[in-house]
This record gives sequence, C-alpha cells and structure tokens, in this order.
Amino acid sequence: MVQFYNELAKRNQRAIAAAPKNILIGPLFFAFMGVVFIVWGLKSPSGMLDFAVILGVGFLVYAVTIYLRARKALARRA
Repeated sequence: MVQFYNELAKRNQRAIAAAPKNILIGPLFFAFMGVVFIVWGLKSPSGMLDFAVILGVGFLVYAVTIYLRARKALARRA
C-alpha cells in the first residue's frame, strides 16, 4: 500500500511540474474557436450572424477567464 502512495505522489509531482507548460492549451483552443465563430458569423450571408458572433465572443471571454484563473492558481502555488 505504501508503494502505491509513493507512485501516486510521483505522478502528481510530474503533473504539477508540467502544469505551467500546459496552461495555454485550453485557452488557445477556446480563443481559436471564438475567432472561427466570429469570422464565420461575420462572413455568413444567412441569419446565423447574431448567434455565431455571440457564441464566438462567449468562447473568447471564456478563454481569457480560464487563462487568468489558471495563472492565478499557479501563482498561488509558487
């Protein structure tokens, strides 16, 4: 049982060490999706303009929010 907890602690240490490098993966994905939806909404001739732009702005706001919260959490840890 002690060996199990030692392995668990080692895995957690590796995950925590990798966290600062992985802080941008989620926000970059959501920012990309936001830009895609905004551009699609602005270029679309159909009635999807409002929905796509609102969805894109929502993705961008969410990307900024999770990036700032992750930075704050990592800063608190250091």
